[in-house]
Amino acid sequence: MPYDTNGNYSLPTIYYAISGTVINPSQHNTPFEDVQAALNRPLLRDGTAPMTGNLNANGNKITGMAKGTADTDAVTFAQLGDYATQAWSNNQFVARATGANDYSPLQTGVQKSSGNIWFSYNDGAGIKYAFAQQAGDYATNTALQSEASSRASADTALQSNIDTKVDKTTGAMSALDVENGGYFRMTAGSQGYATWYRNSATAWDGVLDIFSNVGGSNTNVLRIASDGGINILGSGTFQKNGADVAFQSDLGNYVPISTYISDFLTGNGSIINLAYGHRIVSFWVSNVSDQQRISYPQAFSAPATSISVQQQTSNAQQYWACPGDADAGGFTIHTGGGSNSYWITAIGPK
Repeated sequence: MPYDTNGNYSLPTIYYAISGTVINPSQHNTPFEDVQAALNRPLLRDGTAPMTGNLNANGNKITGMAKGTADTDAVTFAQLGDYATQAWSNNQFVARATGANDYSPLQTGVQKSSGNIWFSYNDGAGIKYAFAQQAGDYATNTALQSEASSRASADTALQSNIDTKVDKTTGAMSALDVENGGYFRMTAGSQGYATWYRNSATAWDGVLDIFSNVGGSNTNVLRIASDGGINILGSGTFQKNGADVAFQSDLGNYVPISTYISDFLTGNGSIINLAYGHRIVSFWVSNVSDQQRISYPQAFSAPATSISVQQQTSNAQQYWACPGDADAGGFTIHTGGGSNSYWITAIGPK
């Protein structure tokens, strides 16, 4: 580049020629190309070419300027004075405060988000800001008086409505509806059905007691305890969707699901588990000879209480059979002879 960052120009080092040596094209062409680039960068006095970047005056003045006439022209110091004088004479400026109780404003502007005018001032402890509202948004005395009158009228109407709902002497209250997307009603009609609640005042009461006036009984029917428990004090039941909900005391008549599974679950079709610790085993054995040992598909915990042996045959010839020497794992079968097949059914403890 023909200039350094401080605007100083230096020829490229290749320009230097030594006497008695042949000049190379790079020594001749490069310096002149650099000079050409350097001459294209200065600002011409006659304004032929526009600037291509911002001009940094580095704290110096731009002097001898003509007064600007177009929106994009620079403004001279003299023009500022002329405008200030003209604006002052036309009451377009606000005088700076000079009173002993006033702070002189430092700056002013208009806030973009609200359109409000702001002023800044220094009270000796730092910069502070004050805002002025837009036209038509002032809290005038008339507006304040109108709002106060409207509020007083609303308060009077509210008090009148309360007086018609509650008898201040007896405390009797007619039907009261408080609506906010729904309503809550406490009423005592000719049918005698009414409900109300009271916050408990003593330690042994619940945090919320609900009473029923059916038949004029004034009975405490429901209590919410301090631990969150719900106590039904009357003869009613706790329900969900119209169906009674079982209480813990009701569960004594039922067995847990784990006990049910333990009692009845089996993976063998020859075994039928019964409740209360009993089991039935029913199975088929074939080619059984006299005094043969028969084992159960699953042993009992003690000898079976009942053993039934039934012969299976396809001809008219049958042989008697009976069990003997029974224990928890099986028994010895005694037959009248031959080799036969039998259905065995035994009942015993698991």
